[in-house]
Amino acid sequence: MDIKSINPIEPVSTIMTRKLVTVSRKNRFSDIRKMLMENNFSHLPVLENNQLIGLVSTSDMLRYYAEDPFNEDPDQLSSSYNELFSIDQVMQDNPMTISPTDSIKTAAEIFCEVDFHSLPVVEGKTLVGMVTSTDIIRYFLKCCDSVFNSNSDKE
Repeated sequence: MDIKSINPIEPVSTIMTRKLVTVSRKNRFSDIRKMLMENNFSHLPVLENNQLIGLVSTSDMLRYYAEDPFNEDPDQLSSSYNELFSIDQVMQDNPMTISPTDSIKTAAEIFCEVDFHSLPVVEGKTLVGMVTSTDIIRYFLKCCDSVFNSNSDKE
């Protein structure tokens, strides 16, 4: 990427994650905990009939657990949590979303204004990807590298 290729309206589809791990209302707390830990994710989209209905995050999980839900010993996770709380109680309903054609700049502006770090990317009502604040930072770091490398080539 050189300085000429930096595009302020580059679509979010160029940096979003396309291979997604999702959950449904049928998943139990322990299932979600395991998926978050094994995949090193902070957010999981919740789907029903292949449509986005919510988002569950590590922060959401922490609000409901009296013990550490990410403890290394899975046996310490009380099975009663699976029965006490439903995914509907934990997930954030109707999360803010972004379109794959929206710009990376738009996503960055959203993250500057809100208190979360993940945006489901939807086309119509279909989830097609996820973009995180980390994706945005990586993109801008590449842009910075390009600018610095371009300037050092001129010296």
